[in-house]
Amino acid sequence: MLLIWKGLGFLVPVIVGGVLIMTVAVGSAVLGEGGMERHMLTVMGVGLLLAALALFKLGQRLHRDSDRTMMDVATGQTVVLRRRHTFWFIKMEGWGALLAAAGALAVVLSLVAGDSLAASGPRVGGLYSTENGERFAVVKVLAVEGEAVHVRLYAEDFAERPSQVDAANLTIGDPDSLDGGVAYLAIEDDVFDVTDPKLLSVEPVTAEELAGRKAWETLWGGHVFSEEELTYTGDE
Repeated sequence: MLLIWKGLGFLVPVIVGGVLIMTVAVGSAVLGEGGMERHMLTVMGVGLLLAALALFKLGQRLHRDSDRTMMDVATGQTVVLRRRHTFWFIKMEGWGALLAAAGALAVVLSLVAGDSLAASGPRVGGLYSTENGERFAVVKVLAVEGEAVHVRLYAEDFAERPSQVDAANLTIGDPDSLDGGVAYLAIEDDVFDVTDPKLLSVEPVTAEELAGRKAWETLWGGHVFSEEELTYTGDE
């Protein structure tokens, strides 16, 4: 592709590419692989906004410092010589404005998409009624990491699907019993979907509930269960 620039305009793609690479690297380190999958649009939007700020500031400085005022001896008039720093005929400051608009749009779209996903996918803190054979159970989503849904399975079950439950009355019961619940378990998202979950309410996730993660990691080595594994375990 033919690249056209004047002055230091070639820095536009260099700065944009460099800032985006660093932003994605930082985002991956902070959010992890699963978090990046869900928030990639936000991270890219932030990267574009940072690149826009850098280009706008640099463009202003370069164009201010490159202006030269000279006097025409013959006429006594002053002449201002300006060196332009452009990429594809657009000044650096112009690219800053364009990228700022693109970055803001990406962030807004990510928020809209996030709300949509939150409404249709597992919500952290959500209490869900789920199918359990011919009866219904209640689970709470403690975390969502990539394709893994971390849940608490309550011991209570119902002959009919409940439309609401009092979280204070839900218990784990005896986890060693067939009628007991599970304090902490990670399952694949399609396992969660196959239970036909219906959101009942959204509750805060407590430190006590998250403390079960350590036992899950110790007992199961952080394993995320598939539908086949859970079905096999149940048959046992």
